[in-house]
Amino acid sequence: MKKILLVLLLSLFTFTFSSCKKYTEEVIYTRRNIAGGPSYIVSGSKFEDITLVSGVIVILDIHNDLPVARIDDYGFMNAVSLESVKIPDTVWNIGTRAFYNSFLKQCIIPEDSSLNTIDSEAFAYTFVEKIYLPNELYEIGNNAFAFTRLEEVFIPKSVKRMGEDVFLGVRGLTIHIEEGTDMSRWHEDWNSDGHEVILEATRQ
Repeated sequence: MKKILLVLLLSLFTFTFSSCKKYTEEVIYTRRNIAGGPSYIVSGSKFEDITLVSGVIVILDIHNDLPVARIDDYGFMNAVSLESVKIPDTVWNIGTRAFYNSFLKQCIIPEDSSLNTIDSEAFAYTFVEKIYLPNELYEIGNNAFAFTRLEEVFIPKSVKRMGEDVFLGVRGLTIHIEEGTDMSRWHEDWNSDGHEVILEATRQ
């Protein structure tokens, strides 16, 4: 009886370990010729339930000796088990609805990120509470962070374009904007909910 129980436990452990590995590694990489030459985009997962076991997506910065440059439109939309993702510093664009309506809670963007654009509704209807917007960021699209759980956000002066209703439906949000930011090409309704805005000399 003990021997049978041990075999069953070992089988369960092996299945769980292999499942975790499978769901964190089986990301779809598609080769494309985009700005700067050939690179890869991340276009989702090979599984319907993207992170059924671990809740973590592992995205490489280099795949087949080429940089991973973009998270594709709708890549992880409706990923109900997705909880955490780290965006490699090579990624310069997060596409439209890339994480829309997922259960994403943590999005890690490194300080030396090349991220240039966050497209419309990229993080809308997620559970993200905080996010780092790097100093290379140029554009944030319509509703990019609508109905998230952001509490505070710092917008660097590199952001020259801001869409409409970027933070729509976010409760209790405080927006910190770097002094000297040129807002002339920001949509007039970028802050349509009238969140508190504080000008900051430097990132706190």
